[in-house]
Amino acid sequence: MKYLLEQDYEEFIQSKTGEALASITSFTRTYEMVLSSLLQLLSNFFVVSSVILILAFVSFKSLAALFISVGLFLYLFNFLFGSKIQKYGEAFMKGVTRMTKGVSETLLGLKEIKTLNKEMFFRESFDEGAEALANSQFKLNVLSTVPRNLIEVILIAFLVSLVG
Repeated sequence: MKYLLEQDYEEFIQSKTGEALASITSFTRTYEMVLSSLLQLLSNFFVVSSVILILAFVSFKSLAALFISVGLFLYLFNFLFGSKIQKYGEAFMKGVTRMTKGVSETLLGLKEIKTLNKEMFFRESFDEGAEALANSQFKLNVLSTVPRNLIEVILIAFLVSLVG
């Protein structure tokens, strides 16, 4: 954002940097997110399938107890943190919207922004959106990582109790 606002208007018009940068960033972020999610899903599928198959052969009662334990944990987690996750998701979307709106308004009105000397207003608006986005994304990441790790701990403890 700082780069866009500090470059000359003539240079901006000739280079179309804004469009190229937005396209590259968008495609890169989308590709990375899809690939990462796909690999994570595949990895989790193999781990869970292996544990279920092993438990099904060793002890069906243990498998039923594990399903009940994990189901209860997921229900409690959703009950305790569901509203917070929704609130953080809404804050995340507001941050994305604010950042996108700031970039769009800057790109469409760069000439007027330069003429009226309002660069700081748009930079501050963009920075506030970026900060809101980062904070909510961090909180969402924490809340999405914790259940997976706790479920893994429950599974390991359960398997250790079976063996021991």
